[in-house]
This record gives sequence, C-alpha cells and structure tokens, in this order.
Amino acid sequence: MNLPTRRTLIQFTAVLALILICLVFRRAFYFFERSALELRYFWWLFLIFAIGLWFLSMIGPNRK
Repeated sequence: MNLPTRRTLIQFTAVLALILICLVFRRAFYFFERSALELRYFWWLFLIFAIGLWFLSMIGPNRK
C-alpha cells in the first residue's frame, strides 16, 4: 500500500469514526452542533484542532 492510498484510508476512517460516534452518542452530536452554532464560544476547539494538525505534521515520517 503506497503512501497516498494509506493517507486517504486514514482520513476516511477518521471521518467514519466521527460519524459513528455521533450516531452512537447523541450528546456528541449535539455538542458538535452546538459548537458550530456558537462558534464565538467554542473558537478554542478549532485552535486546539489546528495545533494538533500542525503537531502531527511536525512528527510525520517524512520530517528530516
């Protein structure tokens, strides 16, 4: 399995896991819905997410 295929598979799995969590745990769905509606109160979630993505890109396997 080459790297682009693996990356696509991981992204698809992450989105599928998020959808499954929202279906199984209704409170998680309501939390995500509420955070989308009340962005001014939950801006820090997006900041944490962006920092997490940046951190994961820094520790990736292709980093020299």
